[in-house]
Amino acid sequence: MPERTDSKVVECSCRLFRRLLVAYPKAHREEYGAAILQLFRDQCRDAWSESGARGVVGFWLRALCDLMKTSVLEHLSNINRRKSMLNSFRPSPKLLLVFCAVFMAVFVLTVGGSIVMTLMLPKAYASSSRIMVAHTVAQPPSSFSDRYELVLFQSHAVLNKTSEALGLSKVWGKKYNNGEPLNESDVESILKSRLEIRTLPIRQDSALGPLSSATMIEIRAFSDSPEEAAKLANGMVEAYRSFRNEQLAQNATVPMERRVTIMDSAVPQAKAVRPNVPLNIVIGILLGTVMGAFCGTVAAGLTWLVGRRRGNTGSPGRPASSDLLA
Repeated sequence: MPERTDSKVVECSCRLFRRLLVAYPKAHREEYGAAILQLFRDQCRDAWSESGARGVVGFWLRALCDLMKTSVLEHLSNINRRKSMLNSFRPSPKLLLVFCAVFMAVFVLTVGGSIVMTLMLPKAYASSSRIMVAHTVAQPPSSFSDRYELVLFQSHAVLNKTSEALGLSKVWGKKYNNGEPLNESDVESILKSRLEIRTLPIRQDSALGPLSSATMIEIRAFSDSPEEAAKLANGMVEAYRSFRNEQLAQNATVPMERRVTIMDSAVPQAKAVRPNVPLNIVIGILLGTVMGAFCGTVAAGLTWLVGRRRGNTGSPGRPASSDLLA
């Protein structure tokens, strides 16, 4: 019977003390918890054997005081260890200097490179001309659709008329073919690449008289010369209007009320549209910032690792174990 009483008192004390071990940090409990509990069990059994209940109460008072003291010390040790680790990762003046130096070097090279490339790119000028193509009620709407007008502008008939009127075969032959005239297919290919044509259907107004609807067409031409860009746009308009006049003369079913009106003639523009200098500089600044930050971070990290390997940074040691194990 005494052995059973001894067993119950010790087991109940151990179960209670196991719950009190939560006062220690988790890492400390995982590493030393089992040893501390075993030591408590042995000392509790000895106290019961020597003085009975009075001995167990006295032992519990000592154990609780030791538990509070050692748990507080372990938590303080953990805080100091974390501070030490943070200090080891805190940027030093040397690392900040490396980051700033690499960042500025990459930023300046990137932005400077974008500016130089932008200034080296060939300039392109644009010039636009607008015409109004009016239609009558008698004509089927599908015959005068926007798509039809776009295809007609880029047809061989209109492009060939433009080439002949401006003498593009000889002009571009001197420019791109060592003075030899270009053939028609090459001229048309270059001409198409320099044109931007768009249509905007509009409702008829009082200025169009008895016409039911009209289509506004904008012809925009590009060139490395402002004068040539204006000539290309105006030449396309004249070729288109001439081609339409020939259609009206040859086909009696096409009503004469439909007409092509030049709203705005193209004029040379002094400002180049390509390259877009402000946009390219902004892109260069953004790209330089991102690349500079990335390269600077990598350089600072490598510098820190090299310093760590040379012993410039130390790792904190393990905290002392509980006094119960002393």
